[in-house]
Amino acid sequence: MSAFDPLGAVASYPGPVWLINGSRDPFRMDEREFLRACRHGRLYVLPRTGHLGALADPRALARLLGDFANAASAFTADAVR
Repeated sequence: MSAFDPLGAVASYPGPVWLINGSRDPFRMDEREFLRACRHGRLYVLPRTGHLGALADPRALARLLGDFANAASAFTADAVR
């Protein structure tokens, strides 16, 4: 685990990456650094939500995941052309 480079892994991924954090998540400290590392990244912050956003507001997270699936499909289709 000590050899794992999460920023390097994100930077090397060519597809879209959505970072979804709760506004009250104590682990948000490096979110901007991760966003800068993404080639095609977006950051979404769920208001009034902690680290377990799926438990706090599952509908909001489900909507974002549906939107991401659509965006990823479009991204893949554009890459094939």
